[in-house]
Amino acid sequence: MPTKNRYWFVIVLVISALLLVFTWPVLSSLDESPHVSSASAQQGCTTLVDPKEIPAPALIDFDDLPNAKVIGTSYQASHGVTFEDTEITKTMTYSDTINAQSAPNIAINDAVFPNTSSNVPLVIYFDTPKTHVGFWIGNGERINANLFAYDANGSIICELFEIAVPGPLSKFIGLADPEGR
Repeated sequence: MPTKNRYWFVIVLVISALLLVFTWPVLSSLDESPHVSSASAQQGCTTLVDPKEIPAPALIDFDDLPNAKVIGTSYQASHGVTFEDTEITKTMTYSDTINAQSAPNIAINDAVFPNTSSNVPLVIYFDTPKTHVGFWIGNGERINANLFAYDANGSIICELFEIAVPGPLSKFIGLADPEGR
């Protein structure tokens, strides 16, 4: 995969963080729904394909931050959410008024030089366990992505494989864990 495509793939994962738990009008699904692995399904984890499936949602749209700001702990006090900010990569705002579900900002995974974003996941931390998490993805040029949710001990509790990522930021994906692990 060319470096530019890998960069956009990482952007897609960061954009996934865009809208953590929210209610926005759902655009038509462009591809087949993602699937949950059998291990996750046995644990009661289900796939969300519509933001309306999230009860009592909270929204993070990044529009209250300036362009090119490291997001880091910007939403920790208000939402209990922290975004990756390490020596390898930082989650940053990026002004994308054409593709954003809300304008002007989206979130991207921005590699810290000399690193690249290739195969570097976007990591989001929650201060307390959540039962539902979802977000819009895009800019993938029809590549596939994977989504993993971990509990406080670092064990995988939910996973989605081979999520077909569309070019525009128009696909909603999410996970529901009724146990709130």
